[in-house]
Amino acid sequence: MPNEVNENSNLQQLLLQQQQFAKTMLEQQQQWMQEILKTNASVSSRSAGDSTICPPFHNFNRDQQNWESYLQQLSQHFQAYSVNDVEKQKAYFLSWIGADVFELLKNLFGSEDLLTYTYTQLIGKLTEHFQFKRHVVAARYEFFKREMKPSQTHKEWVADLRGIARQCKFVCLAPGCSANFVDEMIRDQIIVHTPFDPIRSAALQKLQPTLEDVLIIAESYETTTKTVATLKNESEKHIPVNAVHTRTYANKKKTVRTGNTQNALQSCSGCGHSHARENCKFRHAQCNHCGRKGHIAVVCKSKQQNKNDHKIRRDDQSKTVNDAQRFRQPEIIHSVTGATVSVINLQTYQQINSPKLQKSNKILHAFGKQPIPILGELHTVARCGNKEDKITLIVANVESANNLFGLDLFQTFGFEIQQVANLVEQYAPQISVLCTKYKEVFEPALGVIKNFKATVTLKQNATPKFFKSRQIPFAQLADFKAESERLTNAGIWKPIKFSNWASPIVLAPKPDGTIRICGDFKLAVNAQIDIEQYPLPTRESLLHTVRRGTHFSKIDLKDAYLQMELDDSSKQFMVVSTPLGLFQYQRLPYGIASAPAIFQRYLEQLLNGIEGCGNYLDDIIITAPTVKEHISRVEQVLKVLQDNGVRCKKQKCFFLKHEIEYLGRRISAQGILPDLSGLRAVKELKPSTNLKQLEAFMGKVNYYCNFIPNFSELSAPLNQLRRKNVEFTWGPKQQNAFDALKSHIINATQLAHFHEELPVILATDASEHGIGAVLSNIQPDGMERPIAFASKTLDQHQVNYSQIDKEGLAIIFGVKYFHQYLYGRKFILITDHKPLVNIFSPSKHLPTIASRRLQRWAITLMAYSFDIKYRATSAHGNADALSRLPVGNDEQFDREEACYNITDITPPINADVIRKHCENDPTIKKVRNYVINGWPEKFSKKDDDLKPYFNKKISLVLLQDNLYLQSEANRIIIPSSLRPVILKLLHDGHWGIIRMKQASRQHVWWPGLDDDISKLASTCDICKRNNSSPVKQYQSWPKATTPWERIHIDFAGPIFNSMWLICVDAYSQFPFVTELSSTTSQSTIAALTDIFAIEGYPKTLVSDNGPQLTSETFKDFCNKHGITHITTAPFHPASNGLAERFVQTFKTSVAKKSPRGTYN
Repeated sequence: MPNEVNENSNLQQLLLQQQQFAKTMLEQQQQWMQEILKTNASVSSRSAGDSTICPPFHNFNRDQQNWESYLQQLSQHFQAYSVNDVEKQKAYFLSWIGADVFELLKNLFGSEDLLTYTYTQLIGKLTEHFQFKRHVVAARYEFFKREMKPSQTHKEWVADLRGIARQCKFVCLAPGCSANFVDEMIRDQIIVHTPFDPIRSAALQKLQPTLEDVLIIAESYETTTKTVATLKNESEKHIPVNAVHTRTYANKKKTVRTGNTQNALQSCSGCGHSHARENCKFRHAQCNHCGRKGHIAVVCKSKQQNKNDHKIRRDDQSKTVNDAQRFRQPEIIHSVTGATVSVINLQTYQQINSPKLQKSNKILHAFGKQPIPILGELHTVARCGNKEDKITLIVANVESANNLFGLDLFQTFGFEIQQVANLVEQYAPQISVLCTKYKEVFEPALGVIKNFKATVTLKQNATPKFFKSRQIPFAQLADFKAESERLTNAGIWKPIKFSNWASPIVLAPKPDGTIRICGDFKLAVNAQIDIEQYPLPTRESLLHTVRRGTHFSKIDLKDAYLQMELDDSSKQFMVVSTPLGLFQYQRLPYGIASAPAIFQRYLEQLLNGIEGCGNYLDDIIITAPTVKEHISRVEQVLKVLQDNGVRCKKQKCFFLKHEIEYLGRRISAQGILPDLSGLRAVKELKPSTNLKQLEAFMGKVNYYCNFIPNFSELSAPLNQLRRKNVEFTWGPKQQNAFDALKSHIINATQLAHFHEELPVILATDASEHGIGAVLSNIQPDGMERPIAFASKTLDQHQVNYSQIDKEGLAIIFGVKYFHQYLYGRKFILITDHKPLVNIFSPSKHLPTIASRRLQRWAITLMAYSFDIKYRATSAHGNADALSRLPVGNDEQFDREEACYNITDITPPINADVIRKHCENDPTIKKVRNYVINGWPEKFSKKDDDLKPYFNKKISLVLLQDNLYLQSEANRIIIPSSLRPVILKLLHDGHWGIIRMKQASRQHVWWPGLDDDISKLASTCDICKRNNSSPVKQYQSWPKATTPWERIHIDFAGPIFNSMWLICVDAYSQFPFVTELSSTTSQSTIAALTDIFAIEGYPKTLVSDNGPQLTSETFKDFCNKHGITHITTAPFHPASNGLAERFVQTFKTSVAKKSPRGTYN
């Protein structure tokens, strides 16, 4: 029993302990839960602004969203996450707007620290910057122009129109009226421009449809159309013409059972449905596949059976094969990173079994903006490597062309586009190191040239000119605004408010669809500046610079002129007027006449001292005999450019190329060839069908005739058709010549580089209409390789030279044309005219019997060191080809030669000349007949031209078959055709009318001779400028009708050391004379006041222009008393003759009364 009691007590104690432990644990848990609840309560009791964690907001992108919408979204974002604290809003805003807008904000405030400004100030400044006040006309133009897009619903179209209508102000303008007409305008736009006629017809059936009514009609039509299309697709899926069935049962006829009848209707061959052929509505339809009538494309028998399986082919009811697996056969697809879409040709499309195409709204252009015909779009799935994705291919309706792997596929399959075609691969690491070392040169931002500013100098008499802005098409306003802002942000120009100078602008489209803003400085600036002169290098001189190169590099500067800043004086007139206001260029703009010379001079000075380097404006070419030297020179150029802040366009730079295109030529170590673009144009020429097309073809071919041997022989059949009075007939000979010329141009002869150490040959030749010259080097292997060619057409005087003169002219032309190559070194002169070898030989005396022209040319050749040799014509084909079809005139050479030619010989007027002209003059012939056979008694009206001769018939005689008028001298009668010549001879020396009449009365006569002489002399400009002035004509003053109506005043003196005022009345000529202490305005007014106190105020007062009489004080005096003051002409005292005459009378009278006979 005790043991049991002990066990029970122990058990009770253990239970109590467990209960106590459980109670303690429960209390601890309750306490822990209360603390958690208390913490949550305190957290929830905090302010929402202090506890909210706001997720990031997207950056502002002005290309995708306008600033107003961005601010509205940002405000809603702050409200959604309870960000009410203004400082937090500012902090979030500055961290979200993006780097570009953050930098723009700092520029707008002109401060690096934006924390000093409030959130309201920040968004206010950006709102002011991005605010675009659009003209209501431009907005309405865009509204009415906006049409429904192909993939758009009517509701989406209405949303677009409502967005544009916000700026159109479709509101009532009546005072106090707030009605708007947006819904009506949108309704009208939908009804007029919807591409669906059923919607338009249904809407017009209602008398006054609302926008809501039209939308209900449009939505009903769209829903119905989609439903019908769905049902149609579902029904087509069950038509038993899929690939599996047609392969298995191609030769079996199908029947369709209807109801319980056993009659079977054969499927209609026109559409595939079960009805009689004569009841088919497609019986007269035209097939879109084969073009035949009577059926549609669905049941076309000429269509390949497997073409129906263009979506999904089912094999064993489990496996699907999509269109991408049809591309397994190898196809050549060119990677063209400039193409925005991917294109396959018609041949490739047919190889993949011609799947069904979708309609394409895209418009594609090839090189030269030639349109590419499009068959449609193929939407399919393609696999490239391990990646498979949906793609869109444009199927071009061209049988054979390159398949293009466009930018869309580059982006879809994650390819990275790198420029690797602009340098030789084995030297890529070395060039890459240079590009990295001088990476500033290739940065995309526009460079600023250091330590140099362009100066454009105005002429001394330049006057500011301001031209107003030209109108810009509404369609280009958005592009213009964007480009204007880009130029402003780049520092190329800046907006200004005032300027006395302004030029208009011109918008030029770029190949990428954007625009270039160009200033039209022709009238405002270029006409009033001293244009800087600096010669641009010729192509020959630049090719001579790179003649020893084995590899070639070309560096193209980015926006060359715009990297050069203007000085402050030049900026004043570099202002353009635009619809957005005035903008002042800070950089040297394109279109300034001095810009090419300024930039060429600057860049040449930068590159001076670097061997094997030259530039034509912003195109720099570099070469060297070895690769090591070449890389060294490239580094020198890049270093010079980087040190001076010049930037390049890396995409257009080429390094260490074996062949390079430069200034229209392909340059390599082997020589020079025409550029590929020109050859491509010739290659695409088609045979001519008329003379005009043939002339155009020969014009293109002549540009490359320098590269064609035996050009005259090849082109002879074509030149036959170019002759006068030859019928145009294109035969086999012409076709062969046409093909041969094209072939020779495409495989043109390569011109060699000029090397001074090799012997130089100049070969010349002349033909009937042209001359030519070929400059060549004799290579170490003995071959002649042409360096350059030259030819010209003979002018109207040279074509009449003898053959020996033409051959000599060809030699002089060749020597002068290639003067840079020939002067100062010995060369060999080749001609196929043997007499010239002796005449021009340096080792023989000049023959004294040679013509003056040949002697002059021989003296010209004495300045050169040469040996002249003869070569037979049969071996002289290179120069012969150039002479027989020359490329054109050489005006400078012809001008120099013309100074030794007599260009105009006018034969003297003699009796024989007059007799010949009289034979062609009908009037003179009649007069001669009447002189010989007698005159009639009277003439009819049609013979009025004979009356002057009839009046002098007694004096007319015929001597030596010429008519003469007998007077004091026998005067020969001149026919009408020679009268202008005779008048010119009479006026030779610009004699006057009297002298000309005196000379004519001794030698010539015709009716109206005196009038013709007077007319000629009076219209001669030279005589007018040098004749004495006409006699001055004076007009008297109007006669005065009453006393003191008009008075004349003047000053006399000094007489007896005083000045005297003379005042004379025009009516009575009564004078007043008053002594003056001085001749100031006050003294004069005081004297006149005394006179007027006696006689009264006159109506008119006449005086000269003395300062005391034209002062404001004297004017006020006359105006106050109603006196009209008239001043005489300056330096013309006779106009005030009454006063001037009395002054003389007064002086004379005073002098006579003086004891000494003088008043001094």
